[in-house]
Amino acid sequence: MGIPGAWSVLLLSLLQGWSCWAQEQKPPHIVFILADDLGWNYVPWHNERVYAPNLMELATTGVLLEQSYVQPLCSPSRSAFMTGMYPYHLGRQHYVIIPQQPSGVPLNYTFLPETLKTLGYDTHIVGKWHMGFCNESYTPLHRGFDTQYGFYTGKTDYYNHTNCAYLVDNVTHSCYGYDFRDQGEVAPDANGTYSTYLYTERALGIIHDHSGKDTPMFLYLPHQNAHDPCEVPDEFANLYPEVEDLNTRITLGMVSALDSSVGRVIAALRETGMYDNTLIIFSSDNGGPSGPMKDTNIPLRGHKSQLWEGGTRGAGFVHSPLLSNTPRIHAQVVQSME
Repeated sequence: MGIPGAWSVLLLSLLQGWSCWAQEQKPPHIVFILADDLGWNYVPWHNERVYAPNLMELATTGVLLEQSYVQPLCSPSRSAFMTGMYPYHLGRQHYVIIPQQPSGVPLNYTFLPETLKTLGYDTHIVGKWHMGFCNESYTPLHRGFDTQYGFYTGKTDYYNHTNCAYLVDNVTHSCYGYDFRDQGEVAPDANGTYSTYLYTERALGIIHDHSGKDTPMFLYLPHQNAHDPCEVPDEFANLYPEVEDLNTRITLGMVSALDSSVGRVIAALRETGMYDNTLIIFSSDNGGPSGPMKDTNIPLRGHKSQLWEGGTRGAGFVHSPLLSNTPRIHAQVVQSME
């Protein structure tokens, strides 16, 4: 089944005002950064106490998407991003895919990187998958990606990369196997290193290796931050000494760690000369979760897993030197599904 029109419509809407687009110009590189469980109030353009200068610069010099809607949970959102379809067309409208679940996005649906491959793109995923791995056919290297680095399931420890517990119908399901892969193979050397550092270094390697090639690059960077468990190196948590609640302080630090990674990726694009022909898309996969951080989605109502705007209105922006009429706020509704 070919990819439906929704992603095409979305990309066209993002490219409105692209003044230098022409037949003879090379297709742009695309860097799609997806934050995990990032609440509406935990980005610097909505909350000045959030220290994320790199994201702030990209957002305020690009196009802010202030009416961007996503799905309320990880697997449904990611499935929609990759196919352009509402999750109920895919059988992904219920809960997330848990580690033991023999399921995934049906194989008769074409993923975005598969379509980009037909347009000459080199395609890479660095980070979280969460769209099925019960059979190799459901995994990234079989769904349009040339390279894969990261984990398949929904959440892992940031350092030892073992699975965490899932709560389904008030029953806790635990699966503590090691989940970190490089090109589909278990990567034991990742054990002990904070995942954001790993993803950043791999993304930088991909960018530098791609420099000078005639082909366009699609880099899908679905970060783990700021999903639980609350874990971050002290250097980032210490940016918020005034925050008394430990979980809140760590979560804000996780946003700052994400920001540091984004800053290094942008710096690499500039160093290689790729930045001037790159489209950068940033979004959260859903709203922030419920729990001790009561201010995660303020002033929106609700949280992750709910259909209120706190669960479905995603903080996001588009940035590119190829875009004209920036900075600006795009106040119309944007979604990635038809």
